[in-house]
Amino acid sequence: MIYASTIKMPRVPHTVTALSDGKGIFSVVFDMDNDYRPDEISDMAVRQFSEYFAGKRQYFNVPVADIPGSEFFKKVLSGIKKVPYGKTQSYKDLAYGIGCKGIRAVASQLKYNPCPLLIPCHRIVPAGGGFGHYCKGEYDDIKEYLIRLERGEYLD
Repeated sequence: MIYASTIKMPRVPHTVTALSDGKGIFSVVFDMDNDYRPDEISDMAVRQFSEYFAGKRQYFNVPVADIPGSEFFKKVLSGIKKVPYGKTQSYKDLAYGIGCKGIRAVASQLKYNPCPLLIPCHRIVPAGGGFGHYCKGEYDDIKEYLIRLERGEYLD
């Protein structure tokens, strides 16, 4: 069974939906038409998202389902999880940090992250500056918002 809960994001014209299999979150999706009913886990995720957007939460402790993929993909996701709240890391530093010299190979894996926010790939940025792309380039405004939020730029 699939369950889902959705909330509106502040400062950007998007929603975020957490999808649960009843055991953990298996996907986080932006601007999804949600026809599913919520469960305790999806509701927990959006409560934590709301706290995060309000600047009251720096990490998430909602259960995440086992994410399928190659060992390389899982290594990339593991490296992303090590970047702390309020910090960014370059694609190059992420690659070298997981023992890979293939920067583009590492960067290309980020677009397949099924759980943005929970696995904070928005914290990975180009070494030359700027914010880079987010979710296959479709939600670059969300990436900029999240980085600025974590820097404390939006806290009143």
